[in-house]
Amino acid sequence: NVKHNSKLYDLAEPGLSRNSIPGCRPTEEVCNNNYQGSRCGDHGRCVGSLRAPTCECNPGWTGPYCTLETMPSTFNQQSYVKYALSFEPDRFTTEIQLRFRTREEQGELFRVSDQHNREYGILEISSSRLKFRYNL
Repeated sequence: NVKHNSKLYDLAEPGLSRNSIPGCRPTEEVCNNNYQGSRCGDHGRCVGSLRAPTCECNPGWTGPYCTLETMPSTFNQQSYVKYALSFEPDRFTTEIQLRFRTREEQGELFRVSDQHNREYGILEISSSRLKFRYNL
């Protein structure tokens, strides 16, 4: 289905079609043919897509098949961790999973930016409220 200007269009009954079938069978079948358990284990679920099926990991797990446990980190005042990507991320979709626990009323939790900090996204706590700022 497609929603455009608050109006829902049902795509189940097309007005005209040729040589097409509903769904994305090649990638959905990989997930449905009992491959899900062996592919993503107990810590994720198989998700079909136009390119290839992938694993969507539960919180606390990561990796291509959700087999790697994420490692918690403790941050002291004025501390941070910085990563430089060694790959080119997908241009259209980037998924980030964060879990945090704090008693602080102010502070930056996560920042993603280009090399020159002209484009950025910042997740922070401001006056005990979660706030997201961006410039893209």
